[in-house]
Amino acid sequence: MSKIKISSIKKDSLVDVIGNVSFVIWTTGCNFRCPWCQNGDIVRGKGKWVSVENLIKEIEEAKKYIDFVHFTGGEPCLQGDALKIILDRVRDFGIKGSVNTNGYFPNVIRKLTLDHIAIDFKAPKEKYEAVIGRKLPDAFSRLIESLHIAFSEVPFTEIRTTYVPKLLQPEDVLSIATILREIFGEYEGRIIYVLQQFVPSETLLSPEFKKVKSPSRSFLENLAKKVKNRLPNKFEIYIRGKFGVKRI
Repeated sequence: MSKIKISSIKKDSLVDVIGNVSFVIWTTGCNFRCPWCQNGDIVRGKGKWVSVENLIKEIEEAKKYIDFVHFTGGEPCLQGDALKIILDRVRDFGIKGSVNTNGYFPNVIRKLTLDHIAIDFKAPKEKYEAVIGRKLPDAFSRLIESLHIAFSEVPFTEIRTTYVPKLLQPEDVLSIATILREIFGEYEGRIIYVLQQFVPSETLLSPEFKKVKSPSRSFLENLAKKVKNRLPNKFEIYIRGKFGVKRI
């Protein structure tokens, strides 16, 4: 019997796929070691193995109330085979599939049938390894490949950048926007860019980031407006943080 390692489940999230109700599954383990990551325990692999069949039954019981099944983590694509089984099966219930990924596994993304994908664009190329906490020379190129797959195959794409004051400057976010504008192409689906608020917590991967202050809501709003001016009009721009989700 197939199994998947997860940390937790939330059956009625309103923030993970903007504008929709999602059944959210946090998978455990990650190939990145972002020092500012709020899910340190999950990244290190803390969780439990559960039956794929039992998880599908739970999703089926909630099908009347949800639009999406959304996998996040950690890095869900580390368990790509289990993801594919679950996402293929829940489509039979009329439920859409969604994954939040760091973009390192384009070959996994290509095999999944997705209605929504959220890709973390953490930093421009020159800062990428510092922000992800590992020396992975191909990480940025894999991210770009994953974005191209999303733009060609997924009808609803969300790109997320978490603003961590110790690691990023406003010009880094604007550089990300420039890259997105250049590779965007003729994408016909719905596309969102979300600037997220870094929030220190007890489960941070690196304790030193507990002392880093969250960027303010007004700071994020002002930066998001600059991003909006740099991206094509088709992009919807949002900020997300302790204050909730707000469209700019």
